[in-house]
Amino acid sequence: MAAFAALVIGVNFARRFQLPKTAGEKRIRSTVTPSTNPKQIDIVEYTSSHCGLKFSSETSFNQIEAGDGNAIFIDPANPRYSFTIICQKDLPQPMATESAEAFKIGTVSAMIFNTVSPVGTRSSTLIFNHPVNQLGVIISGTGELIDRIKNTFQIK
Repeated sequence: MAAFAALVIGVNFARRFQLPKTAGEKRIRSTVTPSTNPKQIDIVEYTSSHCGLKFSSETSFNQIEAGDGNAIFIDPANPRYSFTIICQKDLPQPMATESAEAFKIGTVSAMIFNTVSPVGTRSSTLIFNHPVNQLGVIISGTGELIDRIKNTFQIK
């Protein structure tokens, strides 16, 4: 019964979101040649004009964007690999700093907070203040996924 209720709540939550209006997706072809047989890899670029961010990934994400410009990105091949981008004024900052590490997005200082669930799933949250639009930005998701894409973020 609880699982059914969670499913209904999740479906209703997802209905609040629409397809992206301010975010774009662009495909780039890249060739990786570790051997004599080159392999084509599609690199997908995502842009959020609301958040003033751009990132790229080898994964093509399903993107659900709320009317306020915040977005959820879900890997269709593995829905457990997902992350959110939230941008708004006056975001609360986390109190705990023992799990924090410094990180740079270009010249902008950010903090990454890592946690591990009781079953061993690692999650990461990247937090910074956008220097142009003055919004607080939170990027949060599974630790492996954030590790994979964090170095591709660019501030627009």
